[in-house]
Amino acid sequence: PRAISRPEGSRVIVEFGASLNSWVIVLNEDDGEKQWQTHLYNEVPVDFAERINECADKAWRVSDVCLAGDDTWYLQAVCTETSSTKRWWSSQGSNSPLDQVLQASDSVTRVALGNHGAEFVSMKSDGLRFETKGLDPALLRAMHTAKQVSSV
Repeated sequence: PRAISRPEGSRVIVEFGASLNSWVIVLNEDDGEKQWQTHLYNEVPVDFAERINECADKAWRVSDVCLAGDDTWYLQAVCTETSSTKRWWSSQGSNSPLDQVLQASDSVTRVALGNHGAEFVSMKSDGLRFETKGLDPALLRAMHTAKQVSSV
């Protein structure tokens, strides 16, 4: 069997939504011979559940997921056959600022959604690039001075 290449903590994604009863867990499992994913969720928006179930049905690997308290969500998956990235979000097609950023960029690495419309989108480019909306000024200053932002 091949060695497991990623640290244990990096193989779990946990996100909470509007309450502690609203959550999603993505388990990246690996027994040293094969990899698979398990998606568990509770009290999530119906359209989010449909998309994450579609990922499981088509064996797309979920690479990023985010829930927010106001039923907004983001989901990114990689097609195992073509290695192409697919993305879905709750405001898709609404022409919102988040919608515009996500449609314009194919290099999104992380999305974080907060309450009251707060948003963070990290993108690969020549350097660290991110788009934000509604974040606390102190957090923005810290992000602008950071050399690398890996998670929020």
